[in-house]
Amino acid sequence: MAEIILTELLFTVLFAFLGSVLALRLKQPPVLGLLLAGALVGPNALNFVSQGSAVNIFAEIGAVLLLFAIGLEFSISKLGSFGIRALMTAITKMAIIFFSAYVATRFLGFDYLTALYLAVILAITSTALMIKILQQKNLASRSEVPLLVATLIIEDVFAVFALTFFSTLHGGTQAAATPFELAMAIFQSIALLGIAYVLLLRVLKPGFERLARFQTGETLPFIALALVGGMSYLASWFGLTPSIGAFLAGSLVASLPNGKLLEKAITPFTLAFSSIFFLSIGMLVNFNYIASAAGIITVLILFNLVFKFVGVSISTYLYGFSSKSAVFSGLAMLSVGEFSLLIAREASVPNAPIDLVALTSVLVFTSALFTSISVGRHDGVHKFLSRLLPRGLKQSGRTLSQVVSKVTEAFEPHGALHIFFVRKMQEASLTIGGIAVLLAFLVLSRSFLAGMRVDLFGMQTSAFLLATVAVFALLLLPIASLFKSFFTILNKTNHYLSPLSRNRVAGDLKALLALTFFTLVLPFILSAFNVILEADAIMFLILLSAVVIYVFDLSATLTKAKNAEEYKENVLFFKKR
Repeated sequence: MAEIILTELLFTVLFAFLGSVLALRLKQPPVLGLLLAGALVGPNALNFVSQGSAVNIFAEIGAVLLLFAIGLEFSISKLGSFGIRALMTAITKMAIIFFSAYVATRFLGFDYLTALYLAVILAITSTALMIKILQQKNLASRSEVPLLVATLIIEDVFAVFALTFFSTLHGGTQAAATPFELAMAIFQSIALLGIAYVLLLRVLKPGFERLARFQTGETLPFIALALVGGMSYLASWFGLTPSIGAFLAGSLVASLPNGKLLEKAITPFTLAFSSIFFLSIGMLVNFNYIASAAGIITVLILFNLVFKFVGVSISTYLYGFSSKSAVFSGLAMLSVGEFSLLIAREASVPNAPIDLVALTSVLVFTSALFTSISVGRHDGVHKFLSRLLPRGLKQSGRTLSQVVSKVTEAFEPHGALHIFFVRKMQEASLTIGGIAVLLAFLVLSRSFLAGMRVDLFGMQTSAFLLATVAVFALLLLPIASLFKSFFTILNKTNHYLSPLSRNRVAGDLKALLALTFFTLVLPFILSAFNVILEADAIMFLILLSAVVIYVFDLSATLTKAKNAEEYKENVLFFKKR
């Protein structure tokens, strides 16, 4: 038995090395070589290495250390330095891709939960693959890259929440999950992550600072591994995937004064075990399934390329990039990566309608290869699209972009509305904290109150139902306060715009906000009530068309206002064309 395990580990390490070397020789990211090597030597192909317990254990350690490495790039202070431009770019990009992918996959006949998995997998871009490809193409020094990296780090936070949410559904409960159970899973994820992170910052951080005087080259790896192992165990104890705890551990290390020393000490472990993780993911790829589902996989590959390019290009153009920079960004951020693979693994359950691991592995291959091929030709793609798009559409987009970028700059440091915005956000953060405490109480009390009955006016009523009603009644006032703060910010923004367009734009923005919100939540409402797919998708597309029409109407209004009163252009890099 021991000889078999050692032989498998030997083959695993050998093929991980060969796959990485092959990818580097072909000027591709090592992840592609590892996935390909795993697919070839795994049980579904040459069967040199089986998915034995030893490989699975090392792969699980690799997944944990991979999230730790990603967490090292994230800290609250760093997140604050990115500014509202990166935040809004990330939100806009993910919203466009997520909802487009969700509706498209519903059109293909997938149930709402599978469509949710696919939408999240497609919405996330790989930071590591993008940076590696840009470095190999000598494009990493371009002026757009820092904002793109900041956007992807913010996106990683969303990915962590998504991974936490899906981990609560793992174990065969997906098919039976109701909308209420899905909502409770989200609240539970947020509550537990918040509690864990507060404990880290308030309790563990000072302790690690006191240990700084005892840190030597020999003790640093053990301190880092102990932190990773402890937080991973804590996450597992909460019923979450251990990878979430590892991400929080990495985030804590990033906030320590000596965090770089810990990062350097654990890097060799991260590289070795994460390579085995990617190799093990490749071993799960079933070539027979890929051949049998080639049609649907091809369609999803096209969806990924189109939705990502459109979503990234629109979001970056809106918030200050020139059209050339937006096209470059759209081509640079096509790749599907490590978080998508982790989510696909969480979704891998028996009798699933689609093999998400195989599909995601194919998406990683195709998206990275397409990025590698196309990103160096961004000028040609830009010229082609410039000739293709109608002049009126380009003019409307340019005007809308100038106004959005102008307003965004006002909220950034040294902007006209920055101090006002910070004050309102501080007030809102206290309100959000109170809401989080109430929701955390509701989530954590569910297991204690679910089976209890209370005599209310002679009727037996669920104690948890009464607690839910009470909590939501208490939430009405803080939620109303949040809406008041939001519309105060909106009105302040309205006054910042041209006086000639103030009233019209304010009305248009509020109507557009309401219509957009209704459009985005409608598919989930219809899905919750088991509305047929055709009505679900068609209603969404009708309302989406209305949003697009309204955007053009708003652009036309702003164009007229611009002709009456000159707007000062705010462009990050160079004049828009």
